[in-house]
Amino acid sequence: MLRWWRVAVVAVLIAGVGCRLRPAAGPAPTASPAAETRSTPTATAAPTPTPALREWSAPGVSPQDLQEITPENVAQLRPIWRSYHMVVENNLWAGPDQVVALGSNGLWIFSPADLKLRKWIPLPAGTEFPTAVAVRPDGREAVVGTRDGALFEMDLETGEIRARAQITAHVRAMAYMDAEGRRVAVLADGLRIWETGGQVSMPTSGVPREDYAGALSPDGQLGVVVDAQGRGALWEVASGRAVLTFTVPFTSPRAAALHPQGRYVAVAGREQVVVLRTDRAGGRSEVVQTLRFADQTPNRLAASTSLLGVLSDRKVGSDVWVYRWGEGQHIFHLQPSHRLWALSLDPSDQMLYVAIANRLEAFSISKKERVATYQGLPTRRGLLLEKHRKLVLGGWTDVFFRDLWSETGFPVDITSDFQAMWKHPQEEWVAVAQRDGTVMFLDPQGADLRKRIEAGDVRWIGVDAQGRGMIGLRRNEVVLWAPGEPRPRWRRSIPLAFKDAELIGAVSDEWIAVTGKQAGKTIWLLDFNGNIRYTIENQDFHNAIRNVKWDSGDLLVYLFYKDKRIEVWVMDVPSGQRLAFAAMPSHIKRGLPGHVNWWPDQRLMLIEYLGAELAALEIEAPNVAPRLFSLVKREDMWIVGSHRLGNSRKLLVSAQQVRYVWRGEQSVTARFRRGGWLWLLDVDAQQILWERELPYSPVWMVVDPEEKWVILGGADGALEAWAVPKDGS
Repeated sequence: MLRWWRVAVVAVLIAGVGCRLRPAAGPAPTASPAAETRSTPTATAAPTPTPALREWSAPGVSPQDLQEITPENVAQLRPIWRSYHMVVENNLWAGPDQVVALGSNGLWIFSPADLKLRKWIPLPAGTEFPTAVAVRPDGREAVVGTRDGALFEMDLETGEIRARAQITAHVRAMAYMDAEGRRVAVLADGLRIWETGGQVSMPTSGVPREDYAGALSPDGQLGVVVDAQGRGALWEVASGRAVLTFTVPFTSPRAAALHPQGRYVAVAGREQVVVLRTDRAGGRSEVVQTLRFADQTPNRLAASTSLLGVLSDRKVGSDVWVYRWGEGQHIFHLQPSHRLWALSLDPSDQMLYVAIANRLEAFSISKKERVATYQGLPTRRGLLLEKHRKLVLGGWTDVFFRDLWSETGFPVDITSDFQAMWKHPQEEWVAVAQRDGTVMFLDPQGADLRKRIEAGDVRWIGVDAQGRGMIGLRRNEVVLWAPGEPRPRWRRSIPLAFKDAELIGAVSDEWIAVTGKQAGKTIWLLDFNGNIRYTIENQDFHNAIRNVKWDSGDLLVYLFYKDKRIEVWVMDVPSGQRLAFAAMPSHIKRGLPGHVNWWPDQRLMLIEYLGAELAALEIEAPNVAPRLFSLVKREDMWIVGSHRLGNSRKLLVSAQQVRYVWRGEQSVTARFRRGGWLWLLDVDAQQILWERELPYSPVWMVVDPEEKWVILGGADGALEAWAVPKDGS
């Protein structure tokens, strides 16, 4: 998911939920008044709320209207279209008159019965991705909280930001405490109260500040918090008093829910949910239900007056269960083949809403059927079909084929969570790998070819150069598997030095390179008939190979030594000669390199250090020490794409804005912000020649082979194309 992520090499890593309903019968599987900060009560301008652009905004543009992008005209590079699409992460609010989905880029407001999109209200650029939302009882305003503690109150009619405040902790939940919207309960580093006309209180004494599961009642009067040891309490928010305490029979709770009047509390742990009935007057509670979920992990809970909703994750897909408070049998069960991220129950106990990324669905609980769906475009991945002039957009649960020069497109639902996609060498099909091990094959128009590869234990690494199918790794074997065939066309065993070693590899236009991950000193080169044609052996590998990849026809070998040295070798194939060598210098404290790009004509390596720096390593001659120099370095960026313009020594680079919260020697943890940059870098001058700020968070970039346009896709649902129009418009 996008909420927070950890990266080991370079990983930045939205949609039809195929749902199957099951019968309901049968049991379920087994605060002090001192102010920390002031808010801004006056209204501030916000972008005009507009519907999401399902169609792109420059119909009729053709390649003939655009110039080739060069270092000389890059100053004329400008966006020719931009659109935003919903990316819901983990927060839905359902009321009697509207459903509000908290997306990475703002609030998406729908009618509750048919999920017609009424309005999109964006959050300001530079805002960290939001994590909590609540709507005022009259439906006119909403409050939003973010992971870095920003608080906003927004007018749902005009989109104006009415008030702002800032605390220093992840906001987990919010709720209005009065009909006029003067006070808001905030669950963050404990319980706080935000006076929207002024102050935010200090956290209530005794409430855990971190590592807890918690929830607020819809009226903001009560809050439940359970710490990492399973010790919980029900709190009165206004008085800061603990009404009662309890203990659940597990540690590290994953979620909590609270009955609207505080009559019940539910706490989720691994493979179970414990439900307690509360006696607030007597200060007591008792366990009335223990719901067990074999081989599942409950991660989300939702509450209404009569119902408790549980969202649990399986190895592949999710389950949604709806129970009546205090009863052990479920009345509704949903089993999509995809992971879901959010759920909500409406106050009337009639509707269930579930979401993942760009898809929102509404179910009637009494009718046990889906009654409405909203689906936007996916923006997680982009793949260019040059021959067909199409862009294939990949999401979590769908792909979308889009014609670049018209308003036509075609969505395709996939059967399990999206993993990766590749194209046939002659673009005869697109292969979509899914979490359940299935590979779907789609034609360039987006039609399902009805051919599958069913192989849950294969890790796919690329496409056969002859277009016959997919190349994958299974235990110690390399396989070629053709679409629709029940077994591989061929398989080749690799004599790994260690029995349990993990096989890794990469595919080029000529070779398949495989080796043992940190387990051996040999790289095997196979042709596309499965024959081992060459081996590259080097004692200096020292069982340290972590990764291999192809670049410009040469093989890049990543070596991670036990003494924490990191090296990247560029090797000629098939001779095995080392053409270039980069030892990461000790002063690079970020240590682990991300992407390494190789320019053989310049004997130059471009190295990304954990996203926050792009450096160049120039190898002038074998007997001359390489020259390392930094091109761009910022503590708030993550580089997501780079493209060399022609044969020049200038780079077009895209980067997203982030906040790093932890750095290790070989990994980082960072939070997305809504913002980024597009740069032109001069390798020789070691400087940025041209810069444009982006009001969204890019995660991928593709460039037309003729270098006439650049397309960017955002983690927050943005799609944008940049070009240099011939007429200068």
